[in-house]
Amino acid sequence: MRGDREEKRANEAENRLSDIERFISFSGASEAYEHWNNLQTIVKKAAQALADWAHSTASIFNHDDERIIGQGIIAQCQLNGLNPCQEADRMKAANNIADMADSIVGNIGRFQWDIAVTRIGQLASEMRLSTSGQSVGGSNGNADELTNWDGTKKRGIGL
Repeated sequence: MRGDREEKRANEAENRLSDIERFISFSGASEAYEHWNNLQTIVKKAAQALADWAHSTASIFNHDDERIIGQGIIAQCQLNGLNPCQEADRMKAANNIADMADSIVGNIGRFQWDIAVTRIGQLASEMRLSTSGQSVGGSNGNADELTNWDGTKKRGIGL
């Protein structure tokens, strides 16, 4: 009799769990959690990439570092409710990633770390995001023109 009672309690608990799982599934909470968890993973990878880069002898990010850290900045913006199209918001996100990286970077010289923090700030400032097919960021109206470093137009390309 006691075994039957325990089996009945287990079946009732299993039914309640099934109800909770259905509720979570219907409410979209499981998808939201998966999205949040994915964003967290991207940010952690960016912090690790920054920490690893800080130990390297490179003076600029390579393509992979730039991609990973840039994605981390955008993910951190989404986690914090910031607009990744706004430079100030990207800078806040970059600072958050730098803070995370600072806690995992280990033994590193102050100068090396200052360079890493400066570089992630530069990346956040220089990022160009596209919304609805339009570029967001500093083309200064010259997106279709080739220019020299000083801003003058390049010659000899049919302009």
